[in-house]
This record gives sequence, structure tokens and C-alpha cells, in this order.
Amino acid sequence: MTKPVFPLTWDAQPIPSDIQQRIMPQALSPLNNLGSGFFANSFISPSLQRILYVLRDMLFFSIMNQMTPAAIQPIDQDFFRVLNCEAEHQLLSYIYADESPNPLLKLHPIEAVTRVASICFLNHFMIVSPSSSGLGRALTKHLTTAVETCKLSFLQELPKENFGLYTWALFVGAQGSQGQAERAWFVERLAHVAMICVWQSWEQVSKVMANYFFVMTLDGLSWRSVWDEAMTGFVISEADEMECLFERDAPIN
Repeated sequence: MTKPVFPLTWDAQPIPSDIQQRIMPQALSPLNNLGSGFFANSFISPSLQRILYVLRDMLFFSIMNQMTPAAIQPIDQDFFRVLNCEAEHQLLSYIYADESPNPLLKLHPIEAVTRVASICFLNHFMIVSPSSSGLGRALTKHLTTAVETCKLSFLQELPKENFGLYTWALFVGAQGSQGQAERAWFVERLAHVAMICVWQSWEQVSKVMANYFFVMTLDGLSWRSVWDEAMTGFVISEADEMECLFERDAPIN
């Protein structure tokens, strides 16, 4: 998570129009909502939003590759391998663009959570780094730190949609730490958020997650298991429950 030692050796290139036509969802497809929660969030800088648009296109490619592999050509695979490296490098390096001595201190907590969770998303879901590997363990640690810095009491002071983004990061963290001690840490916080937001069903939560990087046909089973753990495997103490009820406001749709 440090500044990359070397810059990219190529200039960023837009996705060619012919590839765009092959991977983009139909006009009325619900997949067009992917990432809308990021792009409407005023706490995420334009620099990060530009990278998130690239991640969305990579997700469109991944969906097409899994659902309709015949539509994908070898040139598409080559292009997105390069784009994957480019996106990860930019997620690591964009905060150092202004030569600030402590760029991490300048990030809004919501942006910090989004940046780290996006790096984890790439490595857990696109590149596939096992949760028990050295890289997987390091990513979990960094995401734990970012989430811990963004307190629930702080979120209460922000627009309600930030709970949705925060929850997306918790799902990414829980899925990326499967089989590790930290999974319970993410699941516990998901249970707290569900109480605050008055989420009572998987259908409610999955509808919110669909505005970030979540695809029901690809991620539904694994993310549903995280939700079920949060609802049945974690017992909130009476003191914690009273605190959550005190903080709770109107439901988030």
C-alpha cells in the first residue's frame, strides 16, 4: 500500500469502442446501476471516481467473460490484463500526485475506505489472491485499519447513503478474509450496521449493494452467506444493542 516505486511504462488508453460494444450491458439491464453509489458520492474525489469507472468496465468484462464467453475475443483478454495492472497501480499512486508529505492524512475516511476496499476487490475477486496468502492477509489488515478509522458515530453525521458504501467494504472484507479470524470482525460490524439501517432481509441489503460492485448472479451465494452469519452467528450484547438503537434513525432504502 506504499507509493509504487516505478511509474507506469505506458500511457493510459481508453477502452476501444469495439470492445466497449461487446462488454456493455443492454440499455435496460440492472447492471447499469453498478457503481452508481460511488459516482454519486461527494466524498469520493474525481481522481478516484475515474479509476472506479475503469473498475466498472473491468467488472462488465468479467461478467461477459463468465456469462457469455463466446462474445470475448483474445484481444479483449490481452487488453484487460493490461488494464487490470493499470487500475491497481493508479489506486495505489493517485494520492501521491500532489507531492503531499502525508497524503493518507488528507483523505476523507469514506475515500480511504473506498480506495482500500477497491484494491481488495481487485485482488480478491479479479486477480484472486487466497485469503490465507501473504498478500491476502496484508490486504485484510489494511482494510481493517481503514474501516476502523471510519467510525459508525462519524457515519451517523454523513448522508445515509454512506452506510451503503461502508457495508460494501464490509462484504469485501468478510469475503476476502474467509477462513481467517478477521472474518468475524467484519461480520460483527455488518450486524451493527444492519441494526442502524433497519435492514431485516437479504433482499433489502442486496438491493443496496447492487449500486456498488456486486452482481447477484456471480456474488450472491457468497455474500448471502456473510449476511446470514451477521444475522444468526453474532449475538449483540445488550449494551451494544441499546447503543445501536440510540443511534438508529430512518431506514436506508
